[in-house]
Amino acid sequence: MTNAASAFLEAAAPPVPRRELIRLAPLVREAICGVTPAKVRRAGVEMSVPWRVVVRADRVQLLQALHGLIEDAVAGAAAAGSVAIAARRLLRGRVMITIARGARAGGPDAALLSLFDRFFRAPAMPSAPGVGLELAIAKRIVLAHGGQIWAERPLAGGSAIRLVLPP
Repeated sequence: MTNAASAFLEAAAPPVPRRELIRLAPLVREAICGVTPAKVRRAGVEMSVPWRVVVRADRVQLLQALHGLIEDAVAGAAAAGSVAIAARRLLRGRVMITIARGARAGGPDAALLSLFDRFFRAPAMPSAPGVGLELAIAKRIVLAHGGQIWAERPLAGGSAIRLVLPP
């Protein structure tokens, strides 16, 4: 099954993004609404995305990427505290989106290097639902938009996924 799923993912590479100006706050809200409401409440999702932040992106693809990232953060936040979603403008018109899990979130630092690999399962959550493709798909979408995506451990603890989209 791994070979078939891997072949499917290769064939399902995101098409060339159809870029349009998108107001980010409503898109993030829509991505949050796509997650089971009980999971969102349990994870204590907080959003801090200024209304004025816009990105030039393929709306459908970016929504899919954000939904996958938020779904993953919420799934891992059950025992780790809250999930915070923030966005801000950077120099030269770029936009950074951060999805952070609470201070007790995350596995070993070595897992951060594999987080976006296909079929990756966090050692701390081997029985979590899904097959480990959401973050790999999100990465492909962000890269197709000319952006960057990475995971890190903030000094305050927890874990964060950051993505930067070009103007």
